[in-house]
Amino acid sequence: MAQVCLEVLLTAWGEVKTIAEWARDSRATGDAAVIAKRLESGNQPEWAIGFDPRVHNAVIRSFRKDEYYAFGDVMTLTDWAEDERCKVSLPTLRKRIAAGWDVEKSLSEPSRGTGPSEKVREVWVGPVTIFGETKSVTSWGNDPRASVCHLTLGRRLAAGWEPERALTEPGIKRQTLEAFGEVMTLQDWVLDPRCQIGIVGLRGRLKAGVDPETAIMTPPLSVSNPKLGKRGSCEKVEWNGRKLFLSEWSRLPECQVTEHAFRERVAKGWSIGKALSTPRRQTKVEPRTRHRAYDYREFTAFGETKPLYKWMKDSRCVVKQSTVRERMRLGYDLETALSTPTSGLKFGEVLPLYEAFGEKKTLPEWGKDPRCVVFYQTLQKRVRCGQSVEHAMTNRYFLGQSMITAFGETKSARDWAEDRRGVASAKTIKQRIRLGVAPELAITCGPKDPRIEYSYPKGKPKKAA
Repeated sequence: MAQVCLEVLLTAWGEVKTIAEWARDSRATGDAAVIAKRLESGNQPEWAIGFDPRVHNAVIRSFRKDEYYAFGDVMTLTDWAEDERCKVSLPTLRKRIAAGWDVEKSLSEPSRGTGPSEKVREVWVGPVTIFGETKSVTSWGNDPRASVCHLTLGRRLAAGWEPERALTEPGIKRQTLEAFGEVMTLQDWVLDPRCQIGIVGLRGRLKAGVDPETAIMTPPLSVSNPKLGKRGSCEKVEWNGRKLFLSEWSRLPECQVTEHAFRERVAKGWSIGKALSTPRRQTKVEPRTRHRAYDYREFTAFGETKPLYKWMKDSRCVVKQSTVRERMRLGYDLETALSTPTSGLKFGEVLPLYEAFGEKKTLPEWGKDPRCVVFYQTLQKRVRCGQSVEHAMTNRYFLGQSMITAFGETKSARDWAEDRRGVASAKTIKQRIRLGVAPELAITCGPKDPRIEYSYPKGKPKKAA
């Protein structure tokens, strides 16, 4: 074998040499035995002599994404599917490539019988001559003279049919229908301008035994209701010498209701005349509001008399409408029910009056006073702790906060820090007071004032002489 291989002449790159001579060539990538093995595998002489895996991979990477190398050629999958070395269809080939199969294995390994036979595949791909024209099976399937699709045409040609017969003979005998003195298929009747329904509805009507002319001319129902019978019913109803469909009765100017309501009335047993002439019932919708009796009763408060629902919209009402109704139901006076904020007021309880600045008001009213500088909740807590209303309203310090007396006045550390005489911060003032510094010095001395020695870690600061 080796002796024979060495004597074989090979033509590559326009030169003719024996295998032994090509093995000694600078372009060879293997010895004589490797070249002979490559030739036996079906490779071209250039590939057999100068095949380099690194160069081969670089060439493959330079191909377009839709091109694949196999058997020494580079083609797209569509071209490979039409090649005689391909044993499967194009969809199967694409599935195998996507699954990671080797290209040559994907092409050469036949399918397991799940797809079309090899003979049918060849007919589908190869050209076919019919009526003196040569086209592919797919092109003949789109031809206006074709009565079947390209799949049926390919199967018929594979079974040995004559090309003209395989193309022109219909696959299934279509159902014909006689109406208006004409005979046509159902598909032709659907395309006729006199037909008012699709092919599915037409087949259903004919199967139900409806007259062909009625089945063609009657439009489909616009409303589908299980109570009104099957959709597509085309029975005429006679009344007062006239025979019309229900849809036509509902379109008459005498009809006082919609088509859906008209059909419901007929389904319930109403006569056509009653269903047409009876107008739709007007239903009065009452407003959904609790305690409506309270809302329209008139009450007197603040020297005025008006209904309760107007009192609840009054600017003097400070609570929700439901709160006012509930208080009125429990027997509260209207003024108290309107002007008293929600603050845990019990039945029969009257808010006490507090005196301040020579006036008497309830605590919620003092909380709305412009002289009050705290929140109502803070004012309420301070009064409960025993503070006077004036003091609780005008001081911004918190409950439990220590007070500092200086210069004949008593204020909190924050107020002294904001005072024009205050130099130190509130935190510094508190710290100095705790360490025994006089209040006046704690307030008026700066951070490095010589009157105070800052030796806190060693002991209390000495007071200035």
